[in-house]
Amino acid sequence: MGRGRFDRAVPTGKEFAHPCAFRFWTFHASGGTVRVSPARIAFRVSFADKVPTIAKLSCMRAADPALGRILRQALRMAVLGGWVGVVVGCQHLSAPPPASILDEAPPRPPPPSVVEAPKPPVSATAALKTAEPPSFLNRLRTSFRLDHHLDRPAVRRRIQAYAEHPRQSWPARERLLEYLPYVCAEVRRRNMPGELCLLPVVESGLDIRARSTAGAVGLWQFMPQTARRYGLRIDQWVDERRDLVRSTDAALDYLADLHERLGNWLLAVAAYNCGGGRVERALKAAGPGDSRHLYDLRLPKETVALADKLLAMAAAVAKAEQFGVLLPLLPTDRDELRFAVVAAEKQVDLLYLAEALEHDPTRLRERNPALKRGFTHPAGPHRLIVDAVDEDAFALAMNEQISRPALAWQRVRIVPNDTLSALARRYGTDVATLQSLNGIQGSLIRAGDELIVPALP
Repeated sequence: MGRGRFDRAVPTGKEFAHPCAFRFWTFHASGGTVRVSPARIAFRVSFADKVPTIAKLSCMRAADPALGRILRQALRMAVLGGWVGVVVGCQHLSAPPPASILDEAPPRPPPPSVVEAPKPPVSATAALKTAEPPSFLNRLRTSFRLDHHLDRPAVRRRIQAYAEHPRQSWPARERLLEYLPYVCAEVRRRNMPGELCLLPVVESGLDIRARSTAGAVGLWQFMPQTARRYGLRIDQWVDERRDLVRSTDAALDYLADLHERLGNWLLAVAAYNCGGGRVERALKAAGPGDSRHLYDLRLPKETVALADKLLAMAAAVAKAEQFGVLLPLLPTDRDELRFAVVAAEKQVDLLYLAEALEHDPTRLRERNPALKRGFTHPAGPHRLIVDAVDEDAFALAMNEQISRPALAWQRVRIVPNDTLSALARRYGTDVATLQSLNGIQGSLIRAGDELIVPALP
């Protein structure tokens, strides 16, 4: 648009000149405000959000009759330009308005501030009671202490993989919230680096039933010899490598011993994977004057890859936004346990307990994968992991079992023509109990094999 009639909408941010009966005046649209300023008239058309719906025209008119024509043409411009409504306010003046008339009207003075009455002080105890539980993710981030070696290409490639393939890189969210808060609480209690919280994620994907081809089992992937050395029981009744509480205690004891032995947490992680002796031999081969850093030693590729993966995962958790990593954990996830440990004085039958409480026996077995036969170990300790919301009910029921006759067991050898149903009747039990006790999927048994059965009184 240039000189001539204002007969269509005006683009924002441009200025135009229009001849009128007595002189030129300018039309300017910028940032949602339209200004027209001739020598002896000043008016402003403003609209909200650049949408020509309701326009406000404020004008100040001098005593010159020729200004009527200018005002009429301006109003015609506003209507033809597409605005729906125009509100006109005029003020007669005896002299032309000063140049400052185009400025915004002075702002109204702010209303008097309201002074609130001072609130009574809150005691520290009351503040603690009303405070929400801390964020698990934030607490995990602040516990990190190791160098994540972001200068290593292998570490950065792992971080990129976490960002590009989140579903393949992280365990399910529910599994993380099920196990990781307990692991991290134990790591903090021992004043260990927070990166160790992620070691079972790297080792097993937090799968408590995981078993490697080499025979390592559980969250922490214990081999049988190491597990027994650190007090985990593995027999026909239990495999405590699948016990969250017992295996976590054993793993952190093992890592603490390796750290004391090697003097470096990253070397302790490497030794956890390939053995303390292997790392010590690598250090000896490197010589006393050389670096004692993991990446300067000749160690198995699998061990170095595990360290890279652990450091990359910690870096991805610490700076997820920076690396574009979508974490399965949220800042709103609370640092709280979902389970509780309850104990009894005598051996506990999971099926009996579940029936007494009208509880799902499958859920109880899922919580206690270390129990192979549906009973706590005859030699104890007699404790179960249960949902936190059921803690009181299970504790009461397990204590009531004290008045129940103690369970006793014996081994019997199968003879020809024996069947599970016949053995169940003979020893006062049922087929399901015999199957659970002996890990039998179907009903087939073979003469010469041994079975565990309830002991006769």
